[in-house]
Amino acid sequence: MRVLLVTDSLDVGGLERVVVTLAQELAGRGHEVTVAAEPGGALWHELPDGVTRAPAPPRRTARDHVRYARWLGRLVRRGRFDVVHAHQRGVALRARLLRTGLPTPVVEHVHNVFPAHGPMRLLSFRGDHLVACGGAVADMLVTDFGRPAGRITTVPNAVPDRGAGRDLTLPSSGGLRPTVLAVGRVSAQKDPHRFVDVVAALNAGDRPRVDAVWVGEGELLDECRARVAGEGIPGLTFAGPSDDVAGWMERADLVLLTSRWEGLPLVLLEAAAMGRPAVAPDVGSCAEAVVPGRNGVLFDVDAAPAVIADLVAGVLQPDELGRMGEEGRRLYLERYTLDGQADRIEEVYRRVLAR
Repeated sequence: MRVLLVTDSLDVGGLERVVVTLAQELAGRGHEVTVAAEPGGALWHELPDGVTRAPAPPRRTARDHVRYARWLGRLVRRGRFDVVHAHQRGVALRARLLRTGLPTPVVEHVHNVFPAHGPMRLLSFRGDHLVACGGAVADMLVTDFGRPAGRITTVPNAVPDRGAGRDLTLPSSGGLRPTVLAVGRVSAQKDPHRFVDVVAALNAGDRPRVDAVWVGEGELLDECRARVAGEGIPGLTFAGPSDDVAGWMERADLVLLTSRWEGLPLVLLEAAAMGRPAVAPDVGSCAEAVVPGRNGVLFDVDAAPAVIADLVAGVLQPDELGRMGEEGRRLYLERYTLDGQADRIEEVYRRVLAR
């Protein structure tokens, strides 16, 4: 098939990583894949050689948006694509309007949960077929946005198998101090200040001490670093951005997510692939990636830091850590491999083309 994947940019982020890995998998299966995005993002260079790059014009002004619409319309019409696979609401709506008169179906990939109010409820998720990254996202599309269940397919996110061929022994099993890891943008959505509070609670009182690291960049990075230094919180580091997430996980014992909202976070799938238990909020589709008692625990999204710290301390018990890590690895192989994701996406394409 000739497939056009369209997204805003390829900056660092979960959505963008899904686009890159999906492009790689589809191209590896013999499909002719084109990725349209504004050039220059950190992941732009990660697109494999077998994928065609379509650099999109910038959208800074109203005139830019008109120019972009014309550019996208020409691309869709001249490319003779079998499927247009859009990864944002605005892009999907434009693609569907611009393909008027063409048989090309627009598959719209939904990567997160969104509030359903105002004009956006009417304009959002109008692709010919919707791909939800998790069960909670699919439920949102039906319940909150009124989209027909028959036009929705749940295709869970997936990540490369970074654990293959690695020694997945937990560092603390060798007598080292346990390390708690967070990976993601240092932003309001991820609530890094709650992460700081949890680490402070873990290292208070008579509890055994832990080390903690947050890997990622974002608008709150300097603020969080200043807070850690100012309050003298022991054992906590905001390391900044890194391309070696698997390396950081290899040096950690547990992954902690403190987000306020999510779709199906890739970091939880990466933790499972690396045999690391996870503690996460019960939001979005986190409960699909973290099965309580199997490979981690969940907490209420409004739980106090002290409550979360108690849950983390419970998982950090040696017997629980090892068992949950092994279960996470099994869960990854069952549900979240790239090969499995590509199989499901190909089936979506076949369905929309047959219809």
